[in-house]
Amino acid sequence: MSGSTLRAVFVSDWPVGVGADGRPLLVEDVILAQDGELERAQNAAITEIYREIAPEADWSLEFTRGKSGKVLVERSRDSRLLVVGTGEHVGLGRIMLGSTSHYCLGHASCPVVAVPALVGGARE
Repeated sequence: MSGSTLRAVFVSDWPVGVGADGRPLLVEDVILAQDGELERAQNAAITEIYREIAPEADWSLEFTRGKSGKVLVERSRDSRLLVVGTGEHVGLGRIMLGSTSHYCLGHASCPVVAVPALVGGARE
């Protein structure tokens, strides 16, 4: 055991013109994001998944807003390790949103582990 604690940070940079899956958001989606309904539903779903893994007492989950890469690099300043998932952004989504994992790999002051996304339940 390393003696380290786990802090899971979910960063929302909504509203944007592209969804997390790289598809353009509809006007209705942006309106929902702005009034918080979509964000609340997403945070509730993530919290439920977090609870299902039976976190240790000293683990934490936090939600924040901002540019994902910048927030994660800032939050990891005094960390021993930063773990980020690699997204499935392609085409327009990647151009508009950039790559959080690439930003973290290039800017974090601690080691970074980039975990590939699962597609259809299996690694590509």
